Amino acid sequence: MEDAFSPHVKVAGSAPLPPYSFTNVWGLGWSRWWASFLPLFLGTLIVVAVYVPLQLPNLVNIPTAIVGAKASQSPETAQNLKDASVVASGLAGIFGCFAVLWSIFVSLPILAGFVWMGVQAARGTVPSVGSIFQGFRRFPTVLGGVFFSVIIFAVPYLLAIGVALALLLSQSGWDTGQLNQLMNDHESWDGGFVTALIIAAVWVAVCVVVIYWIGLRLIMWLPVVVDDAGPRRGAWASINRSWQITRGSALSLFGLLLTAGLMTMFTLVLCCAPYFLVGLPLYITLYGLAYAMLSQQEADGNAAASPLQ
Repeated sequence: MEDAFSPHVKVAGSAPLPPYSFTNVWGLGWSRWWASFLPLFLGTLIVVAVYVPLQLPNLVNIPTAIVGAKASQSPETAQNLKDASVVASGLAGIFGCFAVLWSIFVSLPILAGFVWMGVQAARGTVPSVGSIFQGFRRFPTVLGGVFFSVIIFAVPYLLAIGVALALLLSQSGWDTGQLNQLMNDHESWDGGFVTALIIAAVWVAVCVVVIYWIGLRLIMWLPVVVDDAGPRRGAWASINRSWQITRGSALSLFGLLLTAGLMTMFTLVLCCAPYFLVGLPLYITLYGLAYAMLSQQEADGNAAASPLQ
């Protein structure tokens, strides 16, 4: 008997997806989310559970802060409290290293698998809960995609910081100490420094826009990696595929992600329960729909442009 735990359960009445648009994604999102409600809800619980260990360093820092506060108030026990603080700080470092490894080898592939569940739901196939492990099956490619993404984003980020810093340093004799003093003493600003500060601020703002635009163009690389319906692609090929299918849709994707993000945040503040039942499952379905529609639209366009065999 087929159920939500069985793979490839077809949703009744599923049909080819319409072309990508903001309204088409939202219009179809609710029904596709509801059709795959149970596995998406269970997937949400798994994702949230996997991210709990990442909070261990923060939990250790709580008693560290308390110890520091009490040490200043109780001179007689200050030494004992400071020793305890050292131990707590050491545990925070250990848990911090653990959190990094956990995020790379567990949280990242689980997130990739959850994305795959959203794509399956978007295409009218009730995903199996086991689909959440798809990221482990494609783990080298997922990790490679993260590596290339970091490099791509680092370029405009470094340009933003480097050029802005150079403009300001040029007004302080290339002395970082003098620049720091100048930034804290507004009365000493002359016309040249104000001009450099304005140009630097505008340059950083432009770079931020470019970074966000690049992010919107590359946002589909992860579903490309885990997608079983198409050919398997490497990390760089998946990033290139995302760039292709999002061409001309960056502004629409911005609106989609903004509204979906606001919806998810709204469900989070409603005593958290709607976040698990609606917020995150619906968000991942909308994301999956955007990818599925863009991917199908691009494939249909290529098929229409190809000469008859």
